[in-house]
Amino acid sequence: MLVIANRRGVGLAGGDWIRQHGSLLITGPAGVGKSWLACALGHKACRDDVSVAYHRAPRLFATLAQARDEGRYARLLKALARVELLIIDDWGPEKLDDTRRCPLANARSPRAAGGRARDDEPDAAGRRELPA
Repeated sequence: MLVIANRRGVGLAGGDWIRQHGSLLITGPAGVGKSWLACALGHKACRDDVSVAYHRAPRLFATLAQARDEGRYARLLKALARVELLIIDDWGPEKLDDTRRCPLANARSPRAAGGRARDDEPDAAGRRELPA
């Protein structure tokens, strides 16, 4: 069972952090409920009429690579940027190389241009961290 025992976890289900264009990084060891929490927050956001997309990281990176090869890359990034809550799950232990890091930065840039993301996030990486 996942228990959030700190004040940072309070209010996540309310969705204010989404409406304020915030980010959330859920970390922790395998089996503690990170995916469950992310999906629960996504379901609540859907009920609150927020656009939500869920992707597993390996599949998303493969789709981005294929889209780049087929000339659909910009359109796919634009679609990702329009989503108000983008959940990327199952990162695994591998490190992000430049070919995987760039698409995520590019997906965030249009959101900033369209007013959906802010540059004044709580930490230098632009995310709030919630330990699982």
